[in-house]
Parts: sequence; structure tokens; C-alpha cells
Amino acid sequence: MGNFGKYKIKTPEELREKIEAYFKACDEHQTKMLLGQGANAKVESVPDPQPYTVTGLALAVGLSSRLSLLGYAERDGFAEVLEEARAKIEAQWESKLSRLGNNNGVMFALMNNSKFGGWANKSQQDLNVGGQTGNPLQVNSTVETVHKLSEDQLEQIEKILKSAEVNSILD
Repeated sequence: MGNFGKYKIKTPEELREKIEAYFKACDEHQTKMLLGQGANAKVESVPDPQPYTVTGLALAVGLSSRLSLLGYAERDGFAEVLEEARAKIEAQWESKLSRLGNNNGVMFALMNNSKFGGWANKSQQDLNVGGQTGNPLQVNSTVETVHKLSEDQLEQIEKILKSAEVNSILD
């Protein structure tokens, strides 16, 4: 079966218990803060729930990397436990999409850590020239986001591609 990390998890139930403990620790996390001013200032623990992450989960269950954790999905009985955990992680990240002003980090996490979800940032266009059903002159294009380009750069590329497609149709 191979080496699945420094601390081998022997059963799906053991993994489930460790996963539940991780989620509970994230939800109940506290941060010490200095509250008040001057003589009235005091240090208090305040609730500071932490986001769920695949890497954080891997470390919490005693593994050295997210890839080590994903390796458990190949073992009998472990896949369902891991799929449930990943769904819970994705659900938390999805909920952040509606609450945060800048969603770039959330979108990055969903697109790059979503083995089961097929998250992608792409736009697709179907252009049927002439508007006739079955028209043999049909152009389909898909533009996928290249993560090193800004949204403005991607829009410029898309405009250039659209212009090139229309020009090639007219030629």
C-alpha cells in the first residue's frame, strides 16, 4: 500500500475522528487581543474561527502534505471520508464568495484545490453566423483564464480573438 505519511492512519473511522477534530479546532480558534486603553486595557481571548484548508487538514491529521492526504483516497473506505471533508472545505470557501469584497483568493482556492468539483474560470461563446439552424459556418471559442494575466489583459486578448474570428469569417 505504500507509505502514507509519518503517522499512518489505519482506519477510515480514525481519519474521520481526526478530520472532525480539525474542523472543531478551526471553528473554536481563539486569538488573544488587547482590549481597551490605558489602565483599563486587558488581554482577552476572542473568537477567531480559522478557514478550512486541505493543507491545514493534512497537517492536523499528522501528514506532511496535502498530497499525502489525497493519497489516502486510493485506499478502501477512505475516499468517502475525504470527499465529505473536501465538500465541507469547499462549502466554506463558496460561502466566502458572497461575503468578501475581493474574491481572488477564494476563487484561487476553489480552482486549484477542487479535485472533485471542476471549478474553472472561463467564458464560452457560440457564434452561429447568419442565425440559421444548421449553418455550416459556425465558430465556437473558449477562453480560459491564465492565472498570471490580469482581468484587463484577458479582456484585451478576448477582444483581439473576437476581432480575428470576425475578420476571418468576412475574408
